[in-house]
Amino acid sequence: MLTPRFNISQDKESLTISIYAPFTHLSSTTIHIEGEDFRFFSTPYYLRLHLSGNVIEDKGYYDADSNSFIVRAIKETPGEEFKGLDKITTLLTPSHPDRKRISLGNGIQEVDPPSVPEEEDPLCWFYPQEMPSEIEKNDGVALKTVGYGFGFEFTKVYSKLPFSNTLLDIVDVDLKSNEEITLERSCKEKEAFSDEHYLSDLFDPTDELKLCYSENPSNWLMNGKAFTKEEVERMLSLPKRHYLIAENNYHAVYLGLLDILMAYFYDMRITGGEHCSESAWVISKLCATLSCVEMFNKLKKCMASFFRRSLTYPLFRSYELSVLVVEDVSKILKREDPITPIVKILLDIIPIFNDYDDRYIFNQLYIEPYATWIQSRTPQNLNSLGHAIEKTLENWDKDSVDLELTELEEAAELCCRDEKNGKVNDLIENVKKLELNATLSDSDDNSDSDGDSETDTYSRSSSSYESGSTSSYESSTCESD
Repeated sequence: MLTPRFNISQDKESLTISIYAPFTHLSSTTIHIEGEDFRFFSTPYYLRLHLSGNVIEDKGYYDADSNSFIVRAIKETPGEEFKGLDKITTLLTPSHPDRKRISLGNGIQEVDPPSVPEEEDPLCWFYPQEMPSEIEKNDGVALKTVGYGFGFEFTKVYSKLPFSNTLLDIVDVDLKSNEEITLERSCKEKEAFSDEHYLSDLFDPTDELKLCYSENPSNWLMNGKAFTKEEVERMLSLPKRHYLIAENNYHAVYLGLLDILMAYFYDMRITGGEHCSESAWVISKLCATLSCVEMFNKLKKCMASFFRRSLTYPLFRSYELSVLVVEDVSKILKREDPITPIVKILLDIIPIFNDYDDRYIFNQLYIEPYATWIQSRTPQNLNSLGHAIEKTLENWDKDSVDLELTELEEAAELCCRDEKNGKVNDLIENVKKLELNATLSDSDDNSDSDGDSETDTYSRSSSSYESGSTSSYESSTCESD
């Protein structure tokens, strides 16, 4: 059976459900509404929705122009606001799983779920969290008990994939503890950091990099708040299940989402909102949650990881750009409804990873489960995370990145100053040489002028002498005559 594309709108009195079914058989159509349960069957389509309130069937018809069934359902409580009507995956997922599996010793038991879903407790982002013990010993061999992926529920996945070494920066992740992974990641980031590249983007930024500072990803992301047809289709294909997260892993799950969002917004800024062939590499590389199976337990550690990776691996390595990216994420999280843009982001990432080499595995382990899970969340913890990021940035500086950026910039400025002083000294020496040459040239000119004057005087004296002698000779001759 096919799950049809659908849309739900509401007013104070009723819901209007539009179901797109172009290949339907009208004679086989059945619609059932009971309380929170809405069911639609029309060969080859089947749709079951789990609403947040009770409704009563009113009327319905088939619109041949739009190839859609239009069903109107009256609200049992007039004026009640039904929440999450745009969260497709949540509507398709039962409010409570019929049964859930829990780990008990070496086996698995199934138990009935609680009659009322537990509310999500508020999270404190500034309180240090302790990570669970993850390594057990079995005959001297280390066994990893805390996994990776969404909710850290996957183990031994990457060890079975022949291409995992091309995706991950960490070798043999299934055999290493979180502490070992963090240490290896940090060492590789520092080794890969390029002083020359960083200083080049700092002191001589390209026009393309300058353009990244003025972009605003929030405008592109929320031009239209409603989900597009393509986004609805992707939501219909998401896994329809409830994810059970250990209580001590909630911080890490939210920080993993933050890590993904920061990498995504970096790509949005450098591509002007239009992803390119390198977007899959950029997003996965900058996100240590994906490329290093990192499990963050503190907000500052998550932010520091993004800053280091954004200053180490991509084409544009600008501290100022990284700050703008983190601010972009904070603004999204602080919105009255942060869930809709986050779902849009995760849905946007899915085709990026599917179309690039073997990165589809990131969708299966992280992106798709996150896209399903986040639809049923409340905004409070996301809002508090956004405010925590904003407060952390107030006291954030380049020393927080742990790449010795301050010392590097001071050394570079000192070299530039020395080079500038050297150039000034050379210029002064050149000016002195020019002045000396000019003085020597003037002296030569004066010497030439004096020589010419003496020659003229001698010539005049000789002429006078010759003239006087001749006159005397002539005079004496006349007298003798």
